[in-house]
Amino acid sequence: MLIMVHLHLFRALSSRNTVVQISCAVFVSIDFFLKTLYHMFMETLYCQAIKNINSWIVSFSGKSAHFRLSKKAMLSSSDFISEDPPMVAEALAAVRKECSFMGVPMVRSVRSENGWLLIDLEKTFFDAFALLLPDQFDYGDFYVDKRMEIFLRHGDCSLPPYDPVLKAVLTASYASTRGRWTKDDERTVLTMTHALSGMERVRTEHAISRAAKIILFERRSLL
Repeated sequence: MLIMVHLHLFRALSSRNTVVQISCAVFVSIDFFLKTLYHMFMETLYCQAIKNINSWIVSFSGKSAHFRLSKKAMLSSSDFISEDPPMVAEALAAVRKECSFMGVPMVRSVRSENGWLLIDLEKTFFDAFALLLPDQFDYGDFYVDKRMEIFLRHGDCSLPPYDPVLKAVLTASYASTRGRWTKDDERTVLTMTHALSGMERVRTEHAISRAAKIILFERRSLL
C-alpha cells in the first residue's frame, strides 16, 4: 500500500508536472490509502445486517436476538419462542421501515414459522452495501472468483429483484463470516441464475455486477 502511495508521488515529482498535477497525485494516493484502510476493517454484509437489525429490535422490544441464516437465506432467531412469535413478528413488521442502512430500508418482511422469527432483507440494503465497497481490491484465483469477475465486467448495475441472487450474496457473506466456504455455499453462488433460461438469464447475468462485487469482497477472507 505504501509502495503505491510513493509511486504516485514519484511519478508526479519526477516529471514536469505542475503543482496542480502534483496535488492530484497526492489526492489519488490519499484516496487509495483510505479505500484500502476501509476495505481492511469493513464488516461483512451479514455482520452489518445483524448489527443494524439487532439495534432496531432492541429499540422496539428491549431485547436483543441471536440470528442464524436459514436454508431459505432468511435471518432466523428462536429467542422469542416464549413470547408469542406471531405477535412479535406482526409488531416488528408494522415498524420494519424504521430499520435502515445508509438511509435505505433493510427489512422486506418479518414473519414467524414454527416458533422462529424470520426476517427477509430488502435488495436496497445489498445495493447500499455494494456502493460502499472499494472500486478495486484483490480477490482469489478460484473458479467462483473467476466467474464473479466475469459478471463484474458488465458495469455497475443495481441488484435485480430476483431472490436466488440475493440468497447467493447473503450465503456468501454468511460463509465468510463464519470463516469457511462449503461446497453447498459455492453451488448456491454459481447456480444463482440457473433457474432462468434464454434471454432472461442473459439479462439477469448482465445486471448482477453489484452482487458479484459483494461476493468477491466477502471472499477476501480466503486470500
